[in-house]
Amino acid sequence: MRAFYHTAPAQVAFRMALLLAVTSLAHACGGATTPTTPTTPTTPASNPLVAYLRGAELQCEDDAQRANVHRALEDLSRLPTAELRARRYSDYHGAPDAWDLARVLRSHFVPDDPHEAGVIDDPAAFWAAADSDDVRALARDLVHALDEPARTNSVLVP
Repeated sequence: MRAFYHTAPAQVAFRMALLLAVTSLAHACGGATTPTTPTTPTTPASNPLVAYLRGAELQCEDDAQRANVHRALEDLSRLPTAELRARRYSDYHGAPDAWDLARVLRSHFVPDDPHEAGVIDDPAAFWAAADSDDVRALARDLVHALDEPARTNSVLVP
């Protein structure tokens, strides 16, 4: 049993089960209620695609994937939505013209908040959000961050 627990999936599963049990017990006992008003004001990003990308972790396995992400972000920063919809990008294996922009972003960016992923999975919401000056500005920031020579896979724009 000890060897099993030391695997990453087992540790995650154990921690999730423990968290669920503690949360359920706290709510059953009348404690740990969620406050109705936040203690610190939060302002959600007005654009769901900005919320998805800001603070997201970039994950690329090699320079070819990184170049593909760079190209997609450059396109996002400068092309009109009609042209972006027609653009195609390489997949993980380098097969050309396999993915659209949303698939590139979904496959290479892990959002800071998993609840933000909905915009990537809903084509109508994605394209509505992509047609924004805020998204274009963030895409330019991400391109500049990718251009930094010492940059490795990490959060590009916190």
